[in-house]
Amino acid sequence: SEGCAPEQMQDVFAVPLTLAQIHLALAYAAAHPEEIEAAFAAGDQALQQIERDRADLLKRRSGR
Repeated sequence: SEGCAPEQMQDVFAVPLTLAQIHLALAYAAAHPEEIEAAFAAGDQALQQIERDRADLLKRRSGR
């Protein structure tokens, strides 16, 4: 999470993480910012497609 100390991040995630795992993830993210941004962008695109598909399905169900 943005603005949190690694020790605070242990309570943020659904799965228990060690401080070593958190530090490794932070180091990876710092070393690969383009890859991280691309992953977020892909997730956003997938969510937008799901929302479009849902809207289309609801229109078809309502007969419009």
